[in-house]
Amino acid sequence: MPEHTYTAQSLDRALSRVKRELGADAVILSSRQLAGGGAFEVRALAAEDATDFQQPVPASKNASLLERLLIRNGLDPQIARLFAVSAPGQPRTLREATEGLARSLADHVAFAAPDLDAPRKHLALVGPTGVGKTTTLAKIAAEAALIRQRAVGIISLDGYRIGAVQQVEQYADLIGVPLEVASDVSSFRRALRRLADAEVVLIDTAGRAPRDKAALGELAEILHSSDVEVEVSLCMNAASRTMELEDAVERHAVLLPKTLTITKLDEALQYDAIVSAHITSGLPLAWFTTGQRVPEDVEMATPEKLAAALCGEEV
Repeated sequence: MPEHTYTAQSLDRALSRVKRELGADAVILSSRQLAGGGAFEVRALAAEDATDFQQPVPASKNASLLERLLIRNGLDPQIARLFAVSAPGQPRTLREATEGLARSLADHVAFAAPDLDAPRKHLALVGPTGVGKTTTLAKIAAEAALIRQRAVGIISLDGYRIGAVQQVEQYADLIGVPLEVASDVSSFRRALRRLADAEVVLIDTAGRAPRDKAALGELAEILHSSDVEVEVSLCMNAASRTMELEDAVERHAVLLPKTLTITKLDEALQYDAIVSAHITSGLPLAWFTTGQRVPEDVEMATPEKLAAALCGEEV
């Protein structure tokens, strides 16, 4: 059986290479961090080369408590095993398992929310229809304006959905921040000029089907048409199915997202989609949203919060 070895600076990058070159059905043989605490090494087999390979039974009597928890809560058995093996110690309680997983996630998963305290921040939320971009934007706007006391402005690029502008207008009035509406490159640049005094500019975008390449291309042109750097966060529903999620991540790459925002954790029964989204995209996790309340139900993504969700705790 031809064995493949992949080395990368993080475990998720090594796994991304395995998936890209060997396919989603590749069999992970082992993973380890190389001496010196630097790169990670993953050994794998392509699915067609593993017909005679007997993989250990997931969650067997020899599996750790953490591995069992992760598999029971929907995580791919191979990924569950990798996270469990890299977690410190042998947890015997749910609390120990969650704490150990948080430490493992901190080493292997990137977390990086955009800095709302930066002197200037222009942030656009993008993603498929129905993932909750507008509500998430309102939560972030309220946190920046009301809690952090930043000068905030909002631009709506969502003239496609009926009532979309009215919805974000209601949020803007409630929070007490200015709103500009744009539909193309020239009106977007004009909106940016009108909000030149804002310290944080949040940009709401229309949700389109991931296969609508023309619409995504137009949005990319608008967002990246000015001299102002617009940071893009791709919003994904925590309850997304893996195939849909991977397709959306691939097709939204044209928008040059820098982070992932995972929405509607409160509506998901399992949270394996969060890990899948991170591994598929290679993007750090920025925010989690957990309800409809503005601004309460949004928080920066952390290893501790993700570990709690993956171990089955209520979010």
